Amino acid sequence: MPKGTLSLTVSDLREEPVRDKVEIDFQPDSGPHGAGGENMTVRVNMGGATDLTVTGIACSGGTGTLYRVRVSSPRYRDYSFFQTVVANAVTAANDDVDLTVNADRVKGIAASAYEGLSKHLQSIFTGAEMQTYKREGGDLVGLTGKALYGALGALRQAAFLNFAAKLADDSTAERLPMIGGLIAARQDRIFAFADPALEAFCNSNALFRSASPSLHAPLEGFDPPHISFKTHRDAHAGMQLTFQRETGTARVAVDIDMDESSGFKHGLEVIRNHVGNQRTNPYLMRELMLLGPSPIDPGYRFTF
Repeated sequence: MPKGTLSLTVSDLREEPVRDKVEIDFQPDSGPHGAGGENMTVRVNMGGATDLTVTGIACSGGTGTLYRVRVSSPRYRDYSFFQTVVANAVTAANDDVDLTVNADRVKGIAASAYEGLSKHLQSIFTGAEMQTYKREGGDLVGLTGKALYGALGALRQAAFLNFAAKLADDSTAERLPMIGGLIAARQDRIFAFADPALEAFCNSNALFRSASPSLHAPLEGFDPPHISFKTHRDAHAGMQLTFQRETGTARVAVDIDMDESSGFKHGLEVIRNHVGNQRTNPYLMRELMLLGPSPIDPGYRFTF
């Protein structure tokens, strides 16, 4: 029986090695284009490599055989695609296999030290006035600066870096300079003081559309949120900014969150961020930001 060879690239979304075992399953298409094919599984430890060549794939002569190829790795979600393998030839894969992390396997992140943050990001921490929100964040109250950044832990630090990268990106017109001292931080949202001009910008910029603020509870000492905006051109990882004013002083604060609850397709696989009332996971939000048509990289790596 004729045999073909497939060359493919396997990496994470930052185009870095997955450094783990990878399994590649070949399943012939059920239609006539799958003639001559055989089920086949190849297992390999990628180490620091990203390029892989699979030989000995059964196929028909002439136009070849159509396979569904599924690539899996313990720390990542499956990626699959259709591929024709041609006899006596090396065929380049139709897709670069860029694997999305399995957020449940992530133990932490390797992120910038406090000293490596931009001066403005440092100012968000030095100007912090931390409080609890919905009985969360008591461990952060009274902290500022480097101590606050370190105390966030992996999930909240990842969320903060996601928001910072999103707000600094050109597609949001670099609104990060309008964000002031941090007030509260969770894995799914942050609260910070804001320049009043940020609200006016969102109200007039085509990147944003109005949204209901009714589902957003106010911070302690703040009036109920009065206006909210969502980005509406994002394929994934859309951002919502909800504004409220401090009672008595009228200082403006903004509640910033990102979400993806409907699921998204990567290769032939559907990946969901959360189900029901489970909280948004910032690790998967990082992946969504990297998958956008204009990728945004928050700059940290996962540790397993």
